[in-house]
Amino acid sequence: MSMCTCDYDKPSFFSEVHHTARKTHRCSECGRHIQPGERYAKVAGKWDGRFGTFRRCSNCESVANALKDRLPCYCDMFGGLWETISDGYMDDLLEAETGDYFAVMRLIAAAERARMENPWKKM
Repeated sequence: MSMCTCDYDKPSFFSEVHHTARKTHRCSECGRHIQPGERYAKVAGKWDGRFGTFRRCSNCESVANALKDRLPCYCDMFGGLWETISDGYMDDLLEAETGDYFAVMRLIAAAERARMENPWKKM
């Protein structure tokens, strides 16, 4: 059994709740606008002595949950999902040869399509 370690400081505490947006928010992961009526995850906590709040659109939340479900050593770093994916987690899924790679890639493609339909803009 291998030991999994994350190379960042875990929060002293955090809370994750799911809301339906009443106003426009920006996703902390992909940067797109979370529109009123859309479901999103809000994470608030204390990292390295400072409080922080992150909002994750439903598409980015789906990708993060898929990685958590499929990779035993996945470290969920709020605000760094896309950086984390590019750091080699997808290679781990591809090497596993379970078909999970393609399932996660479909979620990533859906998130990218949603971002392109609602691109980054200054709020």
